[in-house]
Amino acid sequence: MCAKLVILTTHFGTNFSGGSTATCEIFIRLEKHFDDIIIFGTEIGQHSFNSLHFKQYHNSQELRSLISKYNSNKTKFYGDFYNAVAFAAEQVPFYFTYHDNWPELADTSFDHWVDGFKYMRAYEKIFNSAQHVFTVSEFKRKQIAKYTSEVSLVRNGFHKTHELEGGLPTNRQNILMVGNIDDRKYQKALELFNQWNPECKVDIYGRVIDKDLADGLDSFPCVSIKGFVEEVPYHQYRLLLHTSLMENLPITFCEAIYSKTPVVAFDVGGCEEVITSDTGVLIEPYDLEELKKQVIYAYNSYEQFNLKSNILSEFDWERAAIAYQKIILN
Repeated sequence: MCAKLVILTTHFGTNFSGGSTATCEIFIRLEKHFDDIIIFGTEIGQHSFNSLHFKQYHNSQELRSLISKYNSNKTKFYGDFYNAVAFAAEQVPFYFTYHDNWPELADTSFDHWVDGFKYMRAYEKIFNSAQHVFTVSEFKRKQIAKYTSEVSLVRNGFHKTHELEGGLPTNRQNILMVGNIDDRKYQKALELFNQWNPECKVDIYGRVIDKDLADGLDSFPCVSIKGFVEEVPYHQYRLLLHTSLMENLPITFCEAIYSKTPVVAFDVGGCEEVITSDTGVLIEPYDLEELKKQVIYAYNSYEQFNLKSNILSEFDWERAAIAYQKIILN
């Protein structure tokens, strides 16, 4: 048993983002292998750990001081965000999971292009310094392999709560969107609804990050913002619409397909690893006219999708935890 696990993040919990949820889901399954788990973060939310210690930091100086304090040969360090560059700066051994969307996101706007210099500088140092880097898509594994040979693909899991037997349900009428409301995920949705007013309802599930953008979306008669929920009811919807500018690989796709809800999204990042002609439609970025056309087609031709995907078996939390255990606790 290893004495300590230190997890460096920002928001720690299952009620923030897909990346923070993944960290909780994986390490709750490895909790028994550690005498103590310490979280370095800015905010702590919901989790199921039996025991952990949360150490809040407010700036890089406080963070580096914490790293120095807990540094010993009995401590395993792990990070899931770009601030893990502090591990590299302090020259401590660490493991890392890459959930982010750089450098591709830098090509989507001037602001992202500017931010990209900061983020990629940090990530390149992380990739070159980490003992091992985990990725959640093959798309990203190939990229990071240019920096280090110590990289492996480990799919995130998802909760399999609405597996449906038999044919596709025919009583679903509405569309859903899933993801925290920010410009990366919803700016194109705003543009889409400015051009098109669907007859069905569009329910959006996710935490409001950009209030102005959320207010803009909420102004459309067809849109209803549901906020963050613990369990998204995919099984009640006819279609998942995803307008993100860039993605690593969204688990929302797996959850939708498992609930027999087809997906229409832009063909970005690792999306093609899950979305096929059986499970949805991928659109050339960022063709809104084609997106509108394919959403209407998929909605009206719902029965064409068989919603079967062999790759879903790879998305399993137990399987992911075993892969992490073999590398981190070798």
